[in-house]
Formats: sequence, C-alpha cells, structure tokens
Amino acid sequence: MNHKLQRSVCLIVVLLVSCGQLIAEQSSRTTSIPHHLLLDNQASSPEVITLDAQGLHLNYPKQRQQVNSKQWPWRAIGQVNVAASHYCSGVLIAKDKVLTVAHCLWDAYNKDWYGPSEIHFVAAYAQGDYLAYSRIESFQAAGKFNAKGEIDLDSVHTDWAILHLRQDIGLEVGFLDLSAETSVAVGDSISLAGYRRDRPEVLTAQLNCKLLAWNKDGSAFDHSCEIIQGDSGGPILRRRNGVWQVLGIQSLEAKTDERRWGVAVASRAVKSASR
Repeated sequence: MNHKLQRSVCLIVVLLVSCGQLIAEQSSRTTSIPHHLLLDNQASSPEVITLDAQGLHLNYPKQRQQVNSKQWPWRAIGQVNVAASHYCSGVLIAKDKVLTVAHCLWDAYNKDWYGPSEIHFVAAYAQGDYLAYSRIESFQAAGKFNAKGEIDLDSVHTDWAILHLRQDIGLEVGFLDLSAETSVAVGDSISLAGYRRDRPEVLTAQLNCKLLAWNKDGSAFDHSCEIIQGDSGGPILRRRNGVWQVLGIQSLEAKTDERRWGVAVASRAVKSASR
C-alpha cells in the first residue's frame, strides 16, 4: 500500500457491545476495521449463509478449506477466548507463549484491558475437542488505544499481544518460530489460518493467497487472503525449505470503493519490540 495513502487515512471505529455482539462504525473512503468487529454485511462472501445439520457452511468460500487441527503446523493454532464474550485466533510461538492481536484483549466498555484471568487459550480446537488448554498468567500488549478503542493503518504494526500461559502446552503440541524475513516478494504465496466466524468450530486455512505490499518499514504488510470475523490474530504462514514460520498475524481489513484487502502485523515488529 502506498505510504502516502496510509498517512491520509482518517478512521473512526466505535465499539458497541450488546449480547456478545461487537459492532463497528467507520468513516472515510478508505477504512480499516478489526475484523472481529466486521458487520455481517461486510463479510468476505456476499452469499447467504446456509448451514448443514452440524452448523457448517454449505456454500463455504472455495479458497478456504478445513485443515486437520491435530496435524502440523495447524496444531499450534487455537482460539483465544475472552471474557465469555468473543474470541480471536492465536498461535503458539514458544512453549508458554501465544501471539494474537491486541485489539482482541481491549474492553471497549471499560476502556481498559481485560484481565488475564478472563482469557484462556485452546490449542487445536475442533468441534468441542482440543489437544491442549491453558489459562493466561499475564500478557504483553503493544497495542495503543484511545477511549473509543480506535485502530487504524498507521498503528496496525502495534496491534499484537503475547499471552503468557500458565501451562507449557507448547511442549505438548509444538510451536512455530517467528520470521523476521522481509525479503518475501510481492506476489509470493502465503497462507492464513484461523477460526472464522462463519465456521468457528473448525480450523480453516487459505493456502495460496498473496503478499501484496510491505508497509511501515517491514512492520506490517498487505495481503489478498479472504478474511472475516474470527480471523483476527490468525497466523499468516510462510513455508520455506519445508519449514513453517509465522510471517505475521491478521489484524485489519482495509477497503476502498474499488477493492478490499487484509492487513497484517509482521512478525518482525513483534520480534523487535519483545526482545
């Protein structure tokens, strides 16, 4: 994305919580929205949602596929559940650490962070089953929010948080290394995995989306992966020489009248700030 465009973005996101529903309002021609806040009519697919007897999509996006959460590297990914009100996706990056987005942990009502005791992580979740579970001891959040909980393209590179787990579940299921690589070229293939709102009971992934542009001196990037609520915090993976690494985590959807795209926090930003 052109840096001049980034600097010119004017965004207002208002968070309203009602019966577990989070709603966003935005202004300006170019908007960026944490997509656990996306309205139903802003979902990735314009099709009417049709569910089968198990509550799974019959008309699910073709580019998104269910993956076996018990296999590598998917077993290192899970749901970050917050205050019994919402969830985001997250990925194990150490035996006792999970990387997710900071905006998932922000309490818009109280204008403060949720407490660690209100957060837990479920690794390799699939239709009520999972491989490992842990509550959160503490977390380090880089995100900076004003009283309205705003987040935009200028601050997206700070939209990350590291959860410190009470149990070393990464020793059970494995964990993924963060990549500091910025040499991935525009047009190179990347993969996004997460627990989409329209299929929350299973882990799904898009394996062949593209990196579109590096932003913020390599601390964020644009991509073409299809996104929706629940994908926030989902890892964007790069496989090189047979090894999977976390290139970044999904944060925002950006859109103009002509197009829409995903915006991710690059792992490089996390590594630089968390040393």
